[in-house]
Formats: sequence, structure tokens, C-alpha cells
Amino acid sequence: MTFIGVVTVFFYREGIYGAYLLDDHHVLPPLANYQGKWEFDKALEYILSGVGALKRPVSYLTFFFQRESWPNNLENFKLFNVCLHAINGVLILYISLLLARQVEVLKKYSLIFALTVAVIWIFNPIQVSTVEYITQRMTQLSTF
Repeated sequence: MTFIGVVTVFFYREGIYGAYLLDDHHVLPPLANYQGKWEFDKALEYILSGVGALKRPVSYLTFFFQRESWPNNLENFKLFNVCLHAINGVLILYISLLLARQVEVLKKYSLIFALTVAVIWIFNPIQVSTVEYITQRMTQLSTF
């Protein structure tokens, strides 16, 4: 499982050094107001300031914990997303393995099946925008 994480980080490594994109310019700049000393009321204010009907407080919490990286250390935000994607890939592997072991035809090849599903999910081109756009962390967290 560690192998999947390492390979995922290796595969997405070039995107870690990309630019801020789309909603990143809307969601991340307020982090500048919260840098410095940690205060619970300030943290709560930012976490609950999310966009949309759901406000996405878990995503905003992760952004808040990285507030000192704004605006000069973009790589930290993107590396977090890549690591989150790798963790999700391991979860997909585990779930696929459990499911494959329940199907008689797949029992013998359950590990190969689970690895195939995880690899397809991790390296599917549609995942690139979700991993490389910082604010799409919201989508990644919904996998959990």
C-alpha cells in the first residue's frame, strides 16, 4: 500500500509546481487575514466562511491549517492534495479487495483485481484537475 502512495506522489509531482487556478483565487486569499497566532474564534470564522450551501467546513479546516503557506508556498497546498489522493487510492484498493473477496469468481485474483481498480482510479486523467486544483480538495475529501 505504501507503494501506491509513493507511485501516486511520483506521478503527480510535476503538477505540484503549477500555478493557482480558477477558484483558488477566491477561496485562498482570505487566509492572509488569519496568519500568525492561532485563535479559536478566527479559525471558526474562516472554517464557516465556506462557499455554497454546504459551506465545506472540513475543506476549509484543512486550508486553515495551511494558512502560513499562503501565498508564497503553493507547493504545500498541492502536495497535500497529492497525498490526499494517494490515501484515497489506498482506500479504493482496500475496498476493492474486500469486495473482490466476496465474489467467488474473483477470490483467486482479488489482489490483482483490487490493484487494477486502484491504479485505474488513481491515474485516470479525469483525476488530474481534482488533484492539481487546490480548491478541489473539497471533492477529494468527499471520497473519504
